[in-house]
Amino acid sequence: MRIKSETYSWQAIIELGMKYPLKFIIGTILAIIKSEERTM
Repeated sequence: MRIKSETYSWQAIIELGMKYPLKFIIGTILAIIKSEERTM
């Protein structure tokens, strides 16, 4: 389940990357990393 959610998140980031600037992608990735750290 967790692997699928991570894969879906990466796909969403890639799709957003085609529409939004790289800064937005970097911010999203950092947010995901922080959320994972909180979960762990």
